[in-house]
Amino acid sequence: MPEIRVVVSEELDRYMNTVVGKGMFGSKAELIRASLIRYFETLPLRVPRGYDDTTLFSPDGRIFQIEYAIECTTRGSVMAGMRIGDGVILAKRRFSPLVPEETTEHILSSPAWDWAVDEHVGLMPVGILPDFILIRDKAVKEAKAYRSETGEPVGVDELARRLSIFMQSFTMKKDVRPLGCVLFLGGVDGTGLHLFSMDPAGGYKEVLYEVAGWQRDVTQKILKDNYKPDISLQKALALMIKAVLRDKSSKPEELAVVAIEAETKKLRKITPEEMQEAWKAAFKKKEG
Repeated sequence: MPEIRVVVSEELDRYMNTVVGKGMFGSKAELIRASLIRYFETLPLRVPRGYDDTTLFSPDGRIFQIEYAIECTTRGSVMAGMRIGDGVILAKRRFSPLVPEETTEHILSSPAWDWAVDEHVGLMPVGILPDFILIRDKAVKEAKAYRSETGEPVGVDELARRLSIFMQSFTMKKDVRPLGCVLFLGGVDGTGLHLFSMDPAGGYKEVLYEVAGWQRDVTQKILKDNYKPDISLQKALALMIKAVLRDKSSKPEELAVVAIEAETKKLRKITPEEMQEAWKAAFKKKEG
């Protein structure tokens, strides 16, 4: 630890002797160190402590804050998105496997999450909920502004581009951090069906299916082995249940699902009745 010598007045020295004598600190050096720490905490600035405390590139070209944000999302409830013949579906387990069992009932009885951005497009998150609220509000404003300016619904790819710029700005500004969310943006527009995966760096890509969150690799493998682009909505729901819940001891209501249908070009929540039928289809062979 570097050594710093400090010159103080006799009056201040007597004061420090008094404080140390009362047993509040072990020595004058300890008192000065505590005082300096307290003083710097009141200053309106942040002193960088290394590459992982800033938005600077490390020598090997990494920005650790972005990597930390992505790692944060792996601890959230698993979610999956899929582009199918009938539209696009977005599904998310309503709670994390890390949540104690006794709290499950409370979580399942909570109000349904609203993932609609516009009538034809939905946005589903995994990660930090307040960060998602910020992103979703931005998405809703962009969709409304586009409709107001052009008289047409915003294209899914255009909305992804605008959200990408918004999220990327948080990786460059001083005294902010990357937004801790991975997002699936799905919808239907004049060019067809679209599903985009977006990360905290602002990067986005169009995919046929994707998974994020808790035990991502396990769910991803199940989808990879069973996914077909022209799969029907009912079969897609069964596949989602099989991939995300994976166990017939689970309950279909543990999975929240929305669909943006190609025919209507509108987002809707999948009903409990549809989920029950899909759950039976998902675990039929296991039960037999």
